[in-house]
Amino acid sequence: MLTVLLYFERLKYSSSVFFPKLFLFAEKIVLINFTSKIKGRLKMIEQSLATEKRTTSTNPATGEVIGSTKENSIADLQNAVSEARTAQKVWREKSFAERAKYLFKIRDYLVAHADDISEIISKDSGKTKVDAISTEVLASAMAITYYAKNAESVLERKTLSGGSILTINKRSYVDRIPYGVIGIISPWNYPFAIPFHEVAMALISGNSVILKTATQTLEVGKALKACIDAGELPQGLFHFLNIPGNIAGDAFIDSGIDKLFFTGSVPVGKQLMKKASEKLFPLSLELGGNDAMIVCDDANLYRAVSGAIWAGY
Repeated sequence: MLTVLLYFERLKYSSSVFFPKLFLFAEKIVLINFTSKIKGRLKMIEQSLATEKRTTSTNPATGEVIGSTKENSIADLQNAVSEARTAQKVWREKSFAERAKYLFKIRDYLVAHADDISEIISKDSGKTKVDAISTEVLASAMAITYYAKNAESVLERKTLSGGSILTINKRSYVDRIPYGVIGIISPWNYPFAIPFHEVAMALISGNSVILKTATQTLEVGKALKACIDAGELPQGLFHFLNIPGNIAGDAFIDSGIDKLFFTGSVPVGKQLMKKASEKLFPLSLELGGNDAMIVCDDANLYRAVSGAIWAGY
């Protein structure tokens, strides 16, 4: 088992004293009404499922279908931005210590469910479970702990020393203010760690987040959402959307968000940079590519080749 910590939760049970005849009468009435509502609701759900677009997730190693996710629309994105902006106005007023408490809840859930999450990452992305827990899950747990503990010292007001006799009677300082609503479009190769780091940084800095994970790894995106939900953040502060990749970048930039983080291919990055430049829109890009690898004469050739293959794929 790869579980890092084992949490034992104490289940609490409560008992009540009822008036049997009175409650039996009420139950009969309520249950009849409730049953009819359930039937109506199920019919609505069946009709909705028949018409809505969904994305199927498969295990790349076996071809097995492992999940299905509703496809979101541009209207869903716009609604998410509106909710996120409202929530962020409250969130940004909280102190770093208050925000850190939420992040530690997220971290605790991540650690407690490390085994299950690494299993999902393995099935959805095709990487080994050991790789998933070592390079994604544990790395994310360490990262969110670091951000929660150190964000205040990094982002707090910095006073600048006077550099000229003309400003000797002036005081200068730098304040770092949250952007507002942050959009994140993440890749399939590190489907958990990359977006998790970015979400954690955005939240501790006082921003709200709208996340779109790679279409190939939506089940990992759901697992990440479960971690964030465990933090019990204010309503609307975090959104996870499944928007088609061919329209996601443009849709995010046009949606009214305040900054976009994109990790992906060079061609798409160029397109986003071009569109962002027309609006002077804040954009952070981490694009694909491999660095040069130098193999020395005394190196173990087998290990060098193995490392090159691992890094490249």
